[in-house]
Amino acid sequence: MQKAIEGGAEVVCLGRGESGQVPDGARLVQADRLSPNAYDGVQGDWDEVVELAYAPELVEPALEALAASTSHWTLVSSVSVYGRNDEPHADESATLMAPRDRSAYADAKVMAERNSSRHLGSRLLIARPGLIVGPCDPSDRFGYWPARLSRGGQCLPQLSPIASFKSSTSEILRSGSREHDANGSLVSSTLSVRCALWMTSSTVPQQ
Repeated sequence: MQKAIEGGAEVVCLGRGESGQVPDGARLVQADRLSPNAYDGVQGDWDEVVELAYAPELVEPALEALAASTSHWTLVSSVSVYGRNDEPHADESATLMAPRDRSAYADAKVMAERNSSRHLGSRLLIARPGLIVGPCDPSDRFGYWPARLSRGGQCLPQLSPIASFKSSTSEILRSGSREHDANGSLVSSTLSVRCALWMTSSTVPQQ
């Protein structure tokens, strides 16, 4: 988000505003996304919408309210959507899991991808990161590695090298393979935006 602001984009954040402050230069529109009028304050044309939620009760109303007036949409999904995690050299074309429980994290992510693709077609980018880390991340799931490597000596390496890390959603997966689903939605790429809406979740994020 900060990179988008620094690049001259007008950035608006939609959320309850209870988990922290938005970056300097961004504008917060406070709303509970479970409310029927949650999107009243963000109606209009958007160059880009970045969807961070996954729960169907959040994703589906947002698509109904904003998809038609948005030039491009980025859905931050997850590697949890894949049916297997033991397949060597798997890429974005790998088989997804079959969703059965709308309340389960991975199932909801797959449903969010399918619903978004149906509404947006080729205007959709689906990003499937493993870990998203950076400032204000309370989990420290990644922090172990730079701390351990800074001490030197021998340590057990990752199975695959950590190549690069990006600091904004608009730069997720700059490199890597690119695939299109049946609706023409792009899985993994990069984009440039001028007017962006970041939408946060009203639910507790998956750890």
